[in-house]
Amino acid sequence: MNKKLICLAVSIGMLASVFTACGSNSGTSTPTSSATSTATVGSEETTSGSNTLTPYSLSALLPGDTPLQLDKVLAEANKKLKDSLNVTLGITFASWTDFPNKTQVMIASRDQTDLIFDAPWMHLSQMVSKGAYLDLEPILNKSGQDLIKAFPKQMIDANRQNGKIVGIPLGDVLSSQHGIWIRGDLREKYGMAPIETIEQYEQYLTKVKENEKSMIPLTWLGNYCIGSNGFYDAGYDVTLFGGNNSEVDIFATGDKVEDIVPIYENTHVLDWIKLVRKWYTSGLIEKDQMTQKDEMGAFKSGKVASIKGDYIVGTISNQLAAIIPGAKVEFVNFEGKNNKHVTNFAQWNFICVNANSKDPDRAVKFLNWMYQDQANYDILRYGIKDVNWVDTGDKTYDLPKGVDASKNYNFPGYDLMWNPNFERTLATSSEDDKFYYKKLRDPNQLIASKLMGFTPDLDPIKNEIAKVSAIWPSTMLPILNGSMDISELPKIQKKLEDAGYLKIVAEAKKQVNEFLASKK
Repeated sequence: MNKKLICLAVSIGMLASVFTACGSNSGTSTPTSSATSTATVGSEETTSGSNTLTPYSLSALLPGDTPLQLDKVLAEANKKLKDSLNVTLGITFASWTDFPNKTQVMIASRDQTDLIFDAPWMHLSQMVSKGAYLDLEPILNKSGQDLIKAFPKQMIDANRQNGKIVGIPLGDVLSSQHGIWIRGDLREKYGMAPIETIEQYEQYLTKVKENEKSMIPLTWLGNYCIGSNGFYDAGYDVTLFGGNNSEVDIFATGDKVEDIVPIYENTHVLDWIKLVRKWYTSGLIEKDQMTQKDEMGAFKSGKVASIKGDYIVGTISNQLAAIIPGAKVEFVNFEGKNNKHVTNFAQWNFICVNANSKDPDRAVKFLNWMYQDQANYDILRYGIKDVNWVDTGDKTYDLPKGVDASKNYNFPGYDLMWNPNFERTLATSSEDDKFYYKKLRDPNQLIASKLMGFTPDLDPIKNEIAKVSAIWPSTMLPILNGSMDISELPKIQKKLEDAGYLKIVAEAKKQVNEFLASKK
């Protein structure tokens, strides 16, 4: 699930810790959580190929709530794992709030939990710099051939950390697709053709304002700029160097990287600022959008006619229709539905092997096992076939008749196994869903960005980022959201520069130039 401002909506404080160097020891793995599910099997030795494998209890720590029926599914999966690897898989879930701190404490104490979830938006780079996770490439070359084949090469190469594979990138698609969500039933009500251009979209918002007096035409979470979700970045891969609140926008295509300039000099951004200000003063945007806390909730409830979005979210038509009979959701993408999408192939979720794992080779063998056969993937991802799900053909699935989705097994694939070649699509998905999932899982429908594989190092300008981030919400963000006139930009520019913003710009130029030079 992947890119720029559409990271998971989780804001988590990170605890600085001292980590111990790589290497295993003879201690005992002791993950702590109130929700642990493990199904046990026998302990006799198992022969796998020419190798005799001793019994091994494989452990994983993942964020989120423990899925319903996990014990039953693990019991079935462990029958297969015993025959293949003589492994007993146990999975511990910790709350999103506790997870970042818990994993850092575990690593610092040399806990031997084998598999740990991490992410660039969490503390992946910090953990890697402390040697918390193994470089998997040597083990993959020996014990992970099926895994390597299962992942598109671009997905692996674009998600290395300092040139190393320190985690398996997890994604149900190779790239997200930025755009917006609208009410398709309202578009049809106004006699409008499907929306393909910004001009048509503006007409839609205007129609809503004129005809739906109790409805807000457009809103979005106040801490995000809608421009990075389908407007000024159409046709580009955009890297936000410095982060959401101190950003230097770097625009790239498959052939070039545009000149890197301060955000208040970027022509794409300036065009957006003018457009969004017009919408704001025309009453097309929620006046208090800076305080908006739940744009999706407002959209689902019928209070809002459009929100920014990203196609990895999938359709919400069924949910909306349950609240508002006849309501339909449509996704609008200004690149052109059939045009190839420019992407850096970056993923935002990783499963890593703890450097203190007692048997990292067996951990990789397990990951490899998931991608040896669709059935192996299916059992952990979707549950027991014909009990939790049914195969409807053509890589689709559905729930068995009479099964209540709210009481069914529902494993968070982004935690452990998401893979674009193995993930299924719900059979009842909309035609748009099926189209975009197929497109975004096909490397031939995507264009590799010139900056594919570029990973910003923010440590050299961390002080400047802290200072700029402190004033960004009251300076640049209102300009980007349309609630402040562009005439205020010179004053804002000075405040940003006084806080050290130009050092962030200079560092972005330096790192991008070095990256491009290394590719020649």
